[in-house]
Amino acid sequence: MRRPPRVYISGLISNGGRIKDPFVLAKNVNAVRKTRDALWIAGFQVFCPHTNDEGVNSKGVDYKLLLQYDYFQITFHDCIYMMRGWEKSEGSRNERIHAIRCGLTVLYSLREARRFLKRWGSL
Repeated sequence: MRRPPRVYISGLISNGGRIKDPFVLAKNVNAVRKTRDALWIAGFQVFCPHTNDEGVNSKGVDYKLLLQYDYFQITFHDCIYMMRGWEKSEGSRNERIHAIRCGLTVLYSLREARRFLKRWGSL
């Protein structure tokens, strides 16, 4: 049996720390959590840096160190899922470029993710 595809979620959260409003941050994280859960339920193995790294930046962990770790994680995935609004995030734009260079499939919707999953199962 083939392993489930691994997906990395990319999307706007704090825009490199420039978004400070706690309501906006919570809204962004909540949207990512819903997508993360939907992808797990669909059958993906999911890496979500937003929830993996949650809160450590405010504890003094260098943002650039987190980005390096996230780029490293991308290399272990089969596809990257771009959350709605990803274009507004410099980090997401860079993650997308890195993912494309690594040969990952870029997904922009749950519909695309489900089609990817069907193709994955038929390979």
